Amino acid sequence: MAMKALAIQLQCELVREIPGRMRLTVAHMRRDRAMANFVQKHLQEHLSCDTIRADAATGRVLICYEPRLANYAGFINEVRARVDEAVVAYIQHRRKERHLPYEGETQTLHQSELLQSAASKSKEEKLLPFKAILGDDKEHGLTSEEVKQRLAIHGLNVLPKQHKPTVWRVLWMQISDWMSLTLVGVAVVSLLTGRAFDALTITAVLAVNSVVGILQERRVSQEVEALKSMTSYAATVIRDGIAQVVPASEVVIGDLVLLEAGDRVPADGVILQAVGLEVDESLLTGESQPTPKIEQGAVELDLLAQNSLFDATYAVFMGTGVTRGKGKMLVTATGAATQMGKLAASLSTVEVQQTVLQERIHSFGRMLVAGILATVAAVIVVGLWRGLPLTHLLLTAMALAASAIPEGLPLLITIGLTAGVRRVGKTSLVIRKLSSLETLGRVTVICSDKTGTLTKNEMTVRQLWTSCGRYRVSGDGYDPRGEISFLGADPGVSDHGVVQTLARLGGLCNDAELCYRGKPLTSYSGMSVETTDATQFSVRGDPTDGALLVMALKAGCDLSEITQAQRMHEWVFTPEQKRMSVVYAKEGQFEFIAKGAVEEILVRSSALLTEAGVKPLTLALRTKIIDEMSTFAAQAMRVMAVAYRPLATAEQELLSQVDQEGSVRERLERDLIFVGLVGMVDPLRAHVEESIQLCREANIRVLMITGDHPVTAAAVAREIGLVAGEEEPLVLTGAEVENMSIQQLAHEVEKVSIFARMSPQHKLAIVDALKLRKQVVAMTGDGVNDAPAVRRADVGIAMGRRSTEVTREASVMTVADENFSTIVSGVKEGRDVLGNILRALGYLLSGNLGEVLYAAFAVFLGMPLPFVPVQILLINLLTDAAPTIGLVTRPPHTPAASRQALTQQRDFLDKQYVRQIFTHAVAIGFSTLGVFALGLKISGRLAIAQTMAMVTLSLAELLHIESWHHDEEPAPLPVPSDRVLRVTFYGSLLMIAGSLYLAPLQHIFQTTALPIFYLTISVAGAFGAYAVQTAFRTRGYGRVGRRAKALTASAGIVA
Repeated sequence: MAMKALAIQLQCELVREIPGRMRLTVAHMRRDRAMANFVQKHLQEHLSCDTIRADAATGRVLICYEPRLANYAGFINEVRARVDEAVVAYIQHRRKERHLPYEGETQTLHQSELLQSAASKSKEEKLLPFKAILGDDKEHGLTSEEVKQRLAIHGLNVLPKQHKPTVWRVLWMQISDWMSLTLVGVAVVSLLTGRAFDALTITAVLAVNSVVGILQERRVSQEVEALKSMTSYAATVIRDGIAQVVPASEVVIGDLVLLEAGDRVPADGVILQAVGLEVDESLLTGESQPTPKIEQGAVELDLLAQNSLFDATYAVFMGTGVTRGKGKMLVTATGAATQMGKLAASLSTVEVQQTVLQERIHSFGRMLVAGILATVAAVIVVGLWRGLPLTHLLLTAMALAASAIPEGLPLLITIGLTAGVRRVGKTSLVIRKLSSLETLGRVTVICSDKTGTLTKNEMTVRQLWTSCGRYRVSGDGYDPRGEISFLGADPGVSDHGVVQTLARLGGLCNDAELCYRGKPLTSYSGMSVETTDATQFSVRGDPTDGALLVMALKAGCDLSEITQAQRMHEWVFTPEQKRMSVVYAKEGQFEFIAKGAVEEILVRSSALLTEAGVKPLTLALRTKIIDEMSTFAAQAMRVMAVAYRPLATAEQELLSQVDQEGSVRERLERDLIFVGLVGMVDPLRAHVEESIQLCREANIRVLMITGDHPVTAAAVAREIGLVAGEEEPLVLTGAEVENMSIQQLAHEVEKVSIFARMSPQHKLAIVDALKLRKQVVAMTGDGVNDAPAVRRADVGIAMGRRSTEVTREASVMTVADENFSTIVSGVKEGRDVLGNILRALGYLLSGNLGEVLYAAFAVFLGMPLPFVPVQILLINLLTDAAPTIGLVTRPPHTPAASRQALTQQRDFLDKQYVRQIFTHAVAIGFSTLGVFALGLKISGRLAIAQTMAMVTLSLAELLHIESWHHDEEPAPLPVPSDRVLRVTFYGSLLMIAGSLYLAPLQHIFQTTALPIFYLTISVAGAFGAYAVQTAFRTRGYGRVGRRAKALTASAGIVA
């Protein structure tokens, strides 16, 4: 058996340093108390320092030392060496005691052990041994025949599609609620009792509702066929020894894929070769910074252990993007077997809950059915007690049930939501599910990402610092038009040469490309300012490099000189070293340039560039630089330092030894000339502050969830107005969330609005905690790991183009422009739609309940049947369908946004809303009953009394259409002001007149022509009901309206 070899990449990062005090992050020490104790003891034995403390909770080591050291650089190197020594000693100690590999190490295994390990895993977790994956040739890739065989075995490199419900399933979902099923029962009974016309009418209403629902659900949920979009790009693979471009969907296990900046990784795999390779894995991990990738190097590929495949340093994953460098990968998993595929499959386990409106409708339907059955039973019992025939009573009961059930309610809600979706569709909010718009209107908490939603996701240099002072940089995004101006009092120098040097060095120590309309620019000076579209500038590569390159152009540097400069060597930026270094040659002279974290550059610098020349970098100047860095960081800026030095002839010869001697970089990176600091930000999106203020005034909380440092998150929160400027904001970190129970987190989310260092898993916990507090939650997301939280939220929102297809599949809506203000506009539209539905529903229920009260009390009081069934159908036709559709689709009345929020938050259980419905119903029902009784007494003819009652009932319902649109406020006039509703109003009046005086209609609806006297009584009865309604509204508006106006005056908002 082959010997097992230890091959671990140690990580010791200097994360913070001030004179006399430093903190270092030690790889794999977090949450390993034994390792922390071991490292601390080892360092205390070998270092002479005031304090040495290793913390397992943070994975960091604190070292306090004498600040006035003669050889500071040597001390830093000794500390790092001792930490590495301690980690190696701990690993060896653990292996000796437990005979187990440490989680941070990579072992080499004999081929038989690898096969045995793979065989012990489940089918989905198996990874083919590398020899089986690659075949015998590691350089020329697969043959065409091998590709065909593997495609036949594993299929295309696409995610499995979600199974869509069949038409019959969607149809059943449309009619399976209590109300629809009750209407089906009424239609069946009507048919059995000979009322075929009634049965046909009810069936037609149900059919129209189902068809509209099916078509709308199918249209707006033409979802996003997850991987069609994702795999529509191409990949460069090596097959038959030749590099060739193939569709990403045709990539197979074992393919050798060439990667370079700008490419999207087509599948999961392991890195075989890497030159400065960095990958943006934010869609998977939520981390905003690109992840450096390194090749396996000394480890034999065919002996590589399986557990190293998913080491973030060596592995790349489907859907991530290459931001820098070049590399070659071996594909180890495709399609559903990738990490993205597994996350997509896990979405099916997340329960999808009903919306509030669906729950209320379902509950209301059951209560309505119970009330109808009780009323019908009472009518039958009273009728039998009075000696009426059973058949006659059954027909009366069925007509009563038909009039009581708002058969158009499901259709009404569908039409209202469809109208809202159509209005929203004119903006950048794409609604995939009708009911989600209503839920959006009920949202009480919006959980928003910072990057790309509240901000533009475009790094922009805002300030510079040199020995002369601070400078302001104007302009936004990657548009190179802008200027650099001194910030504060004029330093009194005639030439700002240091700033020019800082900009030039930042542009040279750079791997980004500036693009216009997607094409890289090699020069900029020839572009016309008038004809240049600022929105068409973009960056290919790292966003930070892009910001530095744009800054160089704003300073007047020549882009062609930067792109054509002769680069002799490059040391890429890594999280361990936190700096990038390059060597350029010009006219026989070599220049070494470094940029990176301030502490890394400062410790390697011995001089400072000034307008007067180079001067020694004293302790006072070092302290000044640290203070300036802290000032930048407090303003939510990312800070980088830039330094350089010319290389002597002897040093130039060292470049030929770079590949043989690893210490060359350290020998060159000394005695640097410190040039300055660069502070860059991700600019806020337009109107974010106004939108957050609107949310606050509408009683909607906004939570900012970010992976940034807590200090940066707090600074951004102040800038967008999430917290008051003088207020010290509460910030909850991901580490704190992990140590909380769901009950504790539910308590904290009521107080905290800023969440920093959050992972996608933390997002899911926050959603659960908010829902435990009975909040209606909207959650934004873009990465694959965001999908479970997006799915769990009441309203899941995918953020435009940067969101993965898996996240879009989990969401119910997509914000195409990725703008927070668009979400707020969607909330307002959702509230408008909900308000329209409630108004239309109130109108519908008050009219139908009035009909029930009229008919039931007529029977209870011993009167003849007050109508024939076909007259009820005529009343419903005239007063239900057209007016409610007009109410539910009409743009809302808008006295003020605060008043709008007050009225639109009501639902079926709101006391004021129920009282309003009941008062209207009583006014309509008893005024109609009075007219019916008076008509019987005066005329002595049942037909005249029934016709008079029909006129009063219809007109009374039509007269209060406009009042429902004005909520509690009395309507100025009973005639609708909206053109569509006005046409409906007059059209219904004409239909009533036709049913009275046209013989064919008289025959169909069993009415009789009314003399002017009887007609006047009927109209007076209807206006009497309207007077009662108006009196109630005037009284209610006096209370509710004053409250709304007070809120409006204090808030100062209009809708």
